Amino acid sequence: MSEVKTLNVASQLCGMPVIVPDTSERIGNVSDVIVHPTEGGMLGIVLKTMKGEEHAIAAEDCFIFSDVRAVLAAEPALFDLGGIRDAMPGGVRVCRELIGANVVTEMGELLGDVRDVHVIEEPAQTIYRITASALQRFFGGGFFLAGNVPRFFWRASARMIVPIETKTHLAAPTLDQAIRLRREVAAAGGGLR
Repeated sequence: MSEVKTLNVASQLCGMPVIVPDTSERIGNVSDVIVHPTEGGMLGIVLKTMKGEEHAIAAEDCFIFSDVRAVLAAEPALFDLGGIRDAMPGGVRVCRELIGANVVTEMGELLGDVRDVHVIEEPAQTIYRITASALQRFFGGGFFLAGNVPRFFWRASARMIVPIETKTHLAAPTLDQAIRLRREVAAAGGGLR
């Protein structure tokens, strides 16, 4: 599965320059990524301009170019972050809202918290790394969860609700296995929903 390119949002994607390809003008840097927490799709990026202003750019207006370590944005439509819920329904900011959220089964069992969010470049889909302890966070433990597995994200209390069978059937020990599982869940039409 090494041909599938992924980027860790917090450590690799945030900070990337955003460039307009026609003019090679750098319009700012990525300061966050907007995803749909239960469908697992990347909805857009948050651009921090050279003046320090933040705007959202829809995913269809930008292309992540990891080999060059840049995001290309061809004449992007900039959205005010205050109107992000209208422009990108269901979207949450990864670094500001999703990382650190508790992951709880439908029966109330706490499985851990969202430690990392990875974006698969083509198509721009997400994989979450869930950890239950400080040791797992430090040593890279925990498990990976396909972004289309969670059933609900409760923004007010930063909780992601997942199916009961997450630990037994949906948790993947590696990123590659989570990518495979993501495809299986999608092929099954959402699978367990």
